[in-house]
Amino acid sequence: MAKMGILFICIGNSCRSIMAEALTRHYWKDSLDVHSAGVHPLGLVTPYTLQVLRESRIPTEGLHSKGFSAVDFSRLGVVVDLAGFPASELALASFEGRIVQSYVSDPYGGTLDDFREALKAIDSMLKENIEDWLGVQSLKFA
Repeated sequence: MAKMGILFICIGNSCRSIMAEALTRHYWKDSLDVHSAGVHPLGLVTPYTLQVLRESRIPTEGLHSKGFSAVDFSRLGVVVDLAGFPASELALASFEGRIVQSYVSDPYGGTLDDFREALKAIDSMLKENIEDWLGVQSLKFA
């Protein structure tokens, strides 16, 4: 049986969506096919993003900044927009799944503590909402 696909998006795919991808893979790696992308990808993951993930013992291998062209939308059931874009501006016309708005303040350009706060917010958001977003009763927590 194929894993459910989920994509996290933000502006640069260097902070928020990368954090969400890493956390989701860490918690539900056996249940979900997890991706992230940016509307205007920065092309790198910020050092603070990697630092706060490592501080929390979240694996960072394979994380990289990318755009929508690197994602196979046909494998996705849910897109989670962390930046608060109107869905019509996301250029996802061919996507037939669900688009969820779940804004998280952007730490880009901020302090290390701003990144820690963003990670904490994303962690809470995921644990509280992922089952609703995916329309499932219980995901096996890794």
